[in-house]
Amino acid sequence: WLAWYLTTAAEPLRINTPKDRGLPLFRPGGGLLGEALLAHPLRFRNRLQGAFVAIGERSAFDASVSRVVSLMSNQAAAAIDLIELLEANMRLALHDGLTGLLNRRAFDEALERSVAQSARTEQPLSLLMLDLDHFKRLNDTYGHSIGDLALQAAAEEIRHQVRGGDLAARYGGEEFAVILPDTDGPAAFRMAERLRAALADRVVHAPEDDLRITASCGVSATDLGYTTPETLVRSADEALYASKETGRNRTSLAGSPRS
Repeated sequence: WLAWYLTTAAEPLRINTPKDRGLPLFRPGGGLLGEALLAHPLRFRNRLQGAFVAIGERSAFDASVSRVVSLMSNQAAAAIDLIELLEANMRLALHDGLTGLLNRRAFDEALERSVAQSARTEQPLSLLMLDLDHFKRLNDTYGHSIGDLALQAAAEEIRHQVRGGDLAARYGGEEFAVILPDTDGPAAFRMAERLRAALADRVVHAPEDDLRITASCGVSATDLGYTTPETLVRSADEALYASKETGRNRTSLAGSPRS
């Protein structure tokens, strides 16, 4: 009821009840303790963002209190709007505009943190690299708009397959990366295979045709001997290249580090 009122009304709401009756709101059969209620909408640029709600003794919220609350509410609404703007800008700075996944800069920073945490906790960390097969031919044949649809479909499937603590990024072009905390190499390989198979089963609905896309994957992990961000990326990329060289639409696990 209060949300409906604040959405539809422009003025603050003040209620005073007869002594000892309480506020007949919100609690079936009982109401709230207190005899007065003040609800002031938090509105900025004609957009409702919340409400300042206070409950007190009868006549606690006179005109002077209402003026103070009005000032506080206006400042709070402006602060909320600023926070939302900063969060939106931060998201734009850290996420790829087309796929919504982390961008390369955010990925590099996340991998540094994940490697450091893996070393501290002595838990394994894996890195999955995925590259769409024949992507240039897809662009050349159907156009870049269809290529964008394929990238978005791949990103959506990645989001669907990864766990809550995993970090997925668009590494560049048609290549994606997923950081898998607390995951050893064999487990990461199984996850990559599930993702690869799910992507191969996915249909990309283009305006003139339904298309299927496949991907090649490479997996590396700290328990395989790759314990720095640089070696994880390099070995996962080499495993990805091996998948491309041996027929595409497959997953390869990085071998032992070279001495």
